[in-house]
Amino acid sequence: MSSKESRRRSNRRSHRKPKCSTSTSSITDEGSNGSSSSDDYKHYKFRKGEYIKDYKVRRHISDGTFGRVLKVRRKNSKSYAMKIVRINHADSAQQEADILFYLKKKDLNRYFVEIIESFYHRGYYCMVFERLGPSLYDMLRMNQNRGIPMNLIRCISRQLLKCIGLLHDLKLTHTDLKPENILFSKIHLLLLLLLL
Repeated sequence: MSSKESRRRSNRRSHRKPKCSTSTSSITDEGSNGSSSSDDYKHYKFRKGEYIKDYKVRRHISDGTFGRVLKVRRKNSKSYAMKIVRINHADSAQQEADILFYLKKKDLNRYFVEIIESFYHRGYYCMVFERLGPSLYDMLRMNQNRGIPMNLIRCISRQLLKCIGLLHDLKLTHTDLKPENILFSKIHLLLLLLLL
């Protein structure tokens, strides 16, 4: 590892904070009762319009096992997806962010989601990503689980194998490959809608 890369990694790690044992935030979901929680295993409670660092929360996108995803807009800029990780999964998220920054440095953003930045906010680890279209799972649901055309399956399979091959060349393994984690770019979404 070069000294330049080592400095970058240590700079990224320097903004990390130790795990917090309680959350004292009173930020709430739209429609919740406004009570705060001391349970580390809960999702971050947000308020539409609040600022998280330089990002204004626009709306809720989804919840997953490890965190919550929000649509955010940077001041005077475009929209992003912000993943706010549950406190008890912060270490895994930091490893994920390190790998994504490494892939970005290798100029592989064309094949993998581009991470913009990561930071802590009120004890929660946050990762900001480019906005992408729906997942393969969403596309299957939109098509009422009737399947998808064979030429589209070939296209998706070809891209997946290329990505897995790139990871293999870098001695990395994707350990959570599933339809929910395969996202389409917005350009591909238009093509998919034409094919379905």
